[in-house]
Amino acid sequence: MAARASRPRRAYAARRARQIAYGQWAPWADAWPVREHVRRLRETGASYPAIAEAAGVSAAAVWSLLHGQPSKGRPAPERIRVSQASRLLAVTADNIARRRRGAAGCRRRLQALVAMGHAPAGLARQLGVPPRRVTRVLRSELPTVSSDMHTAICGLYEHLWDQRPPEHTRQERLAASAARRRAAREGWPPPMALDDDRLDDPDYRPKARWRPASGTGTAPPPDKHSRRPPGLRRPGGKDADIEAAS
Repeated sequence: MAARASRPRRAYAARRARQIAYGQWAPWADAWPVREHVRRLRETGASYPAIAEAAGVSAAAVWSLLHGQPSKGRPAPERIRVSQASRLLAVTADNIARRRRGAAGCRRRLQALVAMGHAPAGLARQLGVPPRRVTRVLRSELPTVSSDMHTAICGLYEHLWDQRPPEHTRQERLAASAARRRAAREGWPPPMALDDDRLDDPDYRPKARWRPASGTGTAPPPDKHSRRPPGLRRPGGKDADIEAAS
């Protein structure tokens, strides 16, 4: 096993030695054009995990390329490995779009949960995403979402569709009341008024509007220590692919 594991290292060392001998060893590239390319992809609505999946790199690498590692006091890097740069530069918005899902079903599910009284900020916490992302889905500002986001929202909806939010404290009651008022103002129907089989159909137009819904019980408070849905966690871990120039 040890000999087998060392073969890639020997092959890498041999290739490196040949390139050095011929004056072709250049493992690093300027990070600036790669960073600008990733920024443009982000402006189209592409998430860090979606860009990372299309490029075959880690989500932490993509996030660190734009933001550095603030927790360690490291700024955005000035250089990036050539292999990673070429992979990221090859990613296009079309590549990512083919890996994404229409946002209509996610929007309807989130709107229905808000109609039950679940505040958007609380839904974002349970999904492990920034509140702005949930807000953008609710407002129809995102035409597509990542597969991970779609899976996470579907799971949350299955868990909460017939559950009212907890309203034990004044803050919880205010949040729930504000959520219901917003749903009533926007005309968002609660889960019981929707056709589950058509939630992801972009042509589905629910006939029902908002109405008070009591559900069958009260959802337990979210577990602060529960694991976030995969692919939605904010990246920022250790990464060896992108480094700040010394």
